[in-house]
Amino acid sequence: MHMLAEAFPDVEVYAASMAQATALGTALAIHFGWNTKPAIPHDLINLKYYSAVKRNII
Repeated sequence: MHMLAEAFPDVEVYAASMAQATALGTALAIHFGWNTKPAIPHDLINLKYYSAVKRNII
C-alpha cells in the first residue's frame, strides 16, 4: 500500500480493515442502482490511510 501511495502521490490511498472488502465495495458502488433502501450505514467499514509522504526513521 505504501508503494501504491508513492506511485500515485496525488491520489488518497486507503485499505479496508475487513474481510471481503472488495465485494462490499462493489456492492456499495452499485447500491443506488439496485437497492431502494435510502441509506448506507456510515460505520460499515473502517479504512486505513496510506500517505506518500516519506518519514525519516532513526
